[in-house]
Amino acid sequence: MTQTLLIAERPFRELRSRAILLPLPKAIGADRPVLVATQAIRTPPAFTPVPPKPDVVALGVTRVILAGVFEDRPTLNRALALAARAVAAGATLEARGLTLERSAARRDPPRGVEVLDHATVIEARDHHTANTLLVWRVAAPLRVNFYAEREGPADPALLEGLPPGPLLGLSLLGAPEMRATWRARLPELAAWLAPMRDWPILPLPANAAEGEGDDYAGSIAFAQALLPNSPILLPQLADPVERRRQLTAGRMRALAGRCGAVITNQDLVAAIAATAGVPVAGMVLGRDRRIVACMTTLANQMVPGSLLIYPPHPV
Repeated sequence: MTQTLLIAERPFRELRSRAILLPLPKAIGADRPVLVATQAIRTPPAFTPVPPKPDVVALGVTRVILAGVFEDRPTLNRALALAARAVAAGATLEARGLTLERSAARRDPPRGVEVLDHATVIEARDHHTANTLLVWRVAAPLRVNFYAEREGPADPALLEGLPPGPLLGLSLLGAPEMRATWRARLPELAAWLAPMRDWPILPLPANAAEGEGDDYAGSIAFAQALLPNSPILLPQLADPVERRRQLTAGRMRALAGRCGAVITNQDLVAAIAATAGVPVAGMVLGRDRRIVACMTTLANQMVPGSLLIYPPHPV
């Protein structure tokens, strides 16, 4: 029997991670719970937590899957080292929904990158990741499955009680750099938002609710600055516990599809909205290229009226 070990950065911590990872057991035809290297003591059904540095031989690991988003270079180095130990013990290796961002995607190869040459297949989630792997000269077969989590059934559980008419979806990180971006582009944003002045605001938080990465708080700050008279819908999402409990990928698909337009710098939200035929205004956050990678990768599927808004160039 196959024993699969999943290696991911911060598995299941935010909606993007859950949207990518939760379908894996069914997608790979797992006949037993998938092991997850994590510090968490609990995992969703169909997964079993194991220590971050598990004994792959004692656990009988025969298959290793690198999956999801890697942003941190040291974390990626550790993931590749764990994969190398499993491969040395006879396990197969593959990557699913792999996304490389921030320091993880630097042009210089990470330590231990050669283990990826042993992968049976590497499935990249966007063209930026695929290009990074080519720059690293990874020899394994490579394919790109563009934002696979955008597809799937919509769950209408949160739609009940929403007002009729168009809604404006917001999912913006709360970092000062993000606020500086949209504040510097107020005329451009005001023109794009002019037809939406009377639309209620539908928050679409996809990030973990923590500090400057809280995209619920960032969205509310944006709404208060540019659309102070628009009502905020689904106020229960302000509670991080309720947000994690209530928001799933299926419910995000239903909510995004209910919008008349979406403003975001989150690739998950942009991909889902574009697939639902909703115009997207993508806000670029400095060196965080996730929205650029998403909207350029899916350029042919973006609805007319969609646009990317870049931070101002320094003088």
